[in-house]
Amino acid sequence: MTMRIFAMVLLAASCIAVSSVSAQPGRSAPPPGCSAWDAGLPSQWAPWAEKGAAITAASTPADAARAALVVGKKYSVTLKAAKDVRMAVETPDVDPPPNAHKGLLSVRVPSDGLYWVAVTSGLWIDIVEGGAVLESTDHGPGPQCASIAKSVQFMLTAGNATIQLSDNRGSAVDLMVTPHK
Repeated sequence: MTMRIFAMVLLAASCIAVSSVSAQPGRSAPPPGCSAWDAGLPSQWAPWAEKGAAITAASTPADAARAALVVGKKYSVTLKAAKDVRMAVETPDVDPPPNAHKGLLSVRVPSDGLYWVAVTSGLWIDIVEGGAVLESTDHGPGPQCASIAKSVQFMLTAGNATIQLSDNRGSAVDLMVTPHK
């Protein structure tokens, strides 16, 4: 009887652990302390709660300007099969998923400063300025209650920058660039 109770407790604990892991964006339950996904976001993140504007990522650096983003707007990005994309600066694919997708986007940075690039998956994010990949300055999951899986901060200079996205599991990802406030 004691073994049976132990097994039931273990099963219940496993169910609780699995349910907390599966409560992610697109699922019914928002995180603890949140009334809904993307509710009550700070002002610079408010556009994240809106539907993303459709955009197709470029497959070559020469075409990146045709996939131009505006800072402070959410996008639903369609990426291309990794084998069909040539990056502005090639970086090693450490452990690409079997269905890897990539793409290039351009963004006009209005002023020097810290900016976040937020996405709905764990894909790899690089920013290229002046032909070099920038080092990130911070990482995080995004603000509380946001359906953001990953956000990466970069120090950007005013002008044009290229965003390189790689190692995405599938062709779709939502993305937003926003200034740090």
